[in-house]
Amino acid sequence: MDDVKLHKMKTVIEIHMELLDESKREDWELNRKQFLEICIEQFSYILETEKKNIIKLNKLQLNIDNEDIMNHMTEKQHMFIQKMMERNKFLLEMWKRKEWFHKLKENWKFQEKYYNITQIQSNNVENFKTEIKNIILEKQKIIWKKWVAKNVMHIEESNNESLLKDFITHNENIYFQDKKTINNIKNQNNNINENSLKKYTEKKLLTMIWINIHMLVLDELKKEEIQESKIILLDKLIDRLKNKNDTKTNQPIIHIIQEKKENILQYKINHINIYQGENENINFKWINEEYKNCNILPEEIDTYDMTVKNPILDIQTDILLKNWENMQIRWIDDNNENDWLKISS
Repeated sequence: MDDVKLHKMKTVIEIHMELLDESKREDWELNRKQFLEICIEQFSYILETEKKNIIKLNKLQLNIDNEDIMNHMTEKQHMFIQKMMERNKFLLEMWKRKEWFHKLKENWKFQEKYYNITQIQSNNVENFKTEIKNIILEKQKIIWKKWVAKNVMHIEESNNESLLKDFITHNENIYFQDKKTINNIKNQNNNINENSLKKYTEKKLLTMIWINIHMLVLDELKKEEIQESKIILLDKLIDRLKNKNDTKTNQPIIHIIQEKKENILQYKINHINIYQGENENINFKWINEEYKNCNILPEEIDTYDMTVKNPILDIQTDILLKNWENMQIRWIDDNNENDWLKISS
């Protein structure tokens, strides 16, 4: 195969990887909102309870004017916290390299596997294969809701001072400006309890932080899934080319595909699953305890891979290979039609 054809083949591979990347990202963007809504719903229970306690403590429920003041204050706090979260995306980037975040991510991966394994053990395997193909997204949302709800309880019971301090340290000026604004509004009514309001402000800030952290877990795992899908596709292509009769003609193409696969693996090493050792002051006991329990027996892993993971990947690979073949045909030009048809056959 001459250099021109090899270059075209390499271009086909690059384009297909880009299309796969784009398709997966678009799918996640479409579904992400549903997982975010579930996360917000579970964490909102904390804030509603805290707000009711403040109103009850200050006897504001029968005073419309004071209730308006309270609503105004909480609305300003919400705007302030949203603004801080937007300005501090770099903190999320920093946290995702911490060991506790890595463990949290592994906990979610285990939760998915554990739920599906229990379903396999309690259902007919063949029926479960059909079911998992059709409603995988709905199952993920159910598992996500249960997992987040469990984490909310742990977060309520744990000490979050280190995480809050880490955030406020990077926003000290803004934080105290907002505190001054709150005090000015608070002075309009002496019944407002400062300590309860401070507690609510910090609770709301922590809630926003933890919602963002949980969604970051999903975002990072989706990135890993995209890279994994690329590697699986390339492996399938290599196997298919090796099984063809014209091995000599296909060898240069196989070499190109292997190079691309190595580049993806190197990207994973450089950008994914990089985390620091637990030498910082932030340490969450509930994350560590769950992480210790993230052990599946080898036979259970095999059952999960054969029954759940492999069929899904097979479906995805079949679709991707079909797209691959269609893309090759689209690259046919008038001058080398026969050669390209031969390659793609």
